[in-house]
Amino acid sequence: MPNEIAVGISDQAASGDALAWAMAYAATVRAEIVLIHVIDHPPAPGEAAAGRRLLSSEMVAARSLSPRSTVRVRTLEGSIMWQLVAASDDYDLIVVGTHKTGFIHGSVYGSASLSLAATAACPVVVVPAIAIADPEGVVVGADASSAGSAALRFAAAHAATTGQALTIVRVTAGSPASGNQGDAELLARHTAIALAAHPDLVIRTRQLMGSTAETLVAASASSGLLVLGDSRTGSSAPPALGLVCHDALVNIRVPTVIVHSADSASSGAETQRAAWMRSVRAARAGSDDVVRVPL
Repeated sequence: MPNEIAVGISDQAASGDALAWAMAYAATVRAEIVLIHVIDHPPAPGEAAAGRRLLSSEMVAARSLSPRSTVRVRTLEGSIMWQLVAASDDYDLIVVGTHKTGFIHGSVYGSASLSLAATAACPVVVVPAIAIADPEGVVVGADASSAGSAALRFAAAHAATTGQALTIVRVTAGSPASGNQGDAELLARHTAIALAAHPDLVIRTRQLMGSTAETLVAASASSGLLVLGDSRTGSSAPPALGLVCHDALVNIRVPTVIVHSADSASSGAETQRAAWMRSVRAARAGSDDVVRVPL
C-alpha cells in the first residue's frame, strides 16, 4: 500500500475534498501525506506569501483530520497539473479534487484532472465535490488487459486494507442472461487473484450490459471508490486517457482512481510519455519545505 500520498492543494473548495479523502486513507494505511501547492512562474506579487499561508492553513486542517499522520508540504512553480505530473514519480498516489461533478449525459468539465490521470507516473485519485450518504465498498472494472490486472490488484488491496467489500464488474455489449462464458471466466479469474492476495476479502461479481463507462459509473454510485485501469495507449503527446476512463471522469460521481498498466514501461506509449515528461521536468522550478506533524 502507499507510503507517500501527494495531495494537490489550492484555494478552491475542491482541494478540501481531496485532502479529507487522502487523510482518511492515510490514517488507515499509515502513509505520509505531502501537500503540494503550485504557484505561477514567475510568481505574481504576494503569490508566494499567499501560498505559504494556504499551506499553513491546510496543515492545520490535515492535523485535525488525522492527528497521528505525518504531513509534509511542498511548493512548486509553473503550470499546476504539469508540475503535479512531473512530481508524480516521487509518490505512490496523487489525490486531487474537482469542484464539478458530472452525470451521464451531463456537463463536461475541464481537462486538468484528465491530463493528470493520463500522464502521471503513479495512480491518481480524483475526488468530486459531492456527498454520498454512507458510501460503502470498492468497485473495479474487469477486463483482461494488464491495466485491468493492475486495477484489480489496487482495488483488492484498498478494499482489504479499509475493511470494505470488493465488487468486480464486467460490462458486456450483450445481455448478461445470454451467459457469455468468456466473461464468466474472466470474473472467476479476477476473483481467484484477489482472494489469493487477500483471503478474507468479501468479493461480489456483477455482469452488466451497456456502455462501459456509463454502466461502471452507475454501478459505483453508492460506493466509496471506483477503480479503473488505463493502458495508456495511443500516440498523443501528452498522452490521453482511454475512452472508458475519460468518460468515467467526465461523469464522475464518487472518488475514482486511474491505475495504469503494470507493464506499460515496455510500451511505445510509455516511451513517448517518458520523453514528454523529461521536457516537463526540464522546465520545472520549485522548492521543498518540510514540516512534520508530531505524533
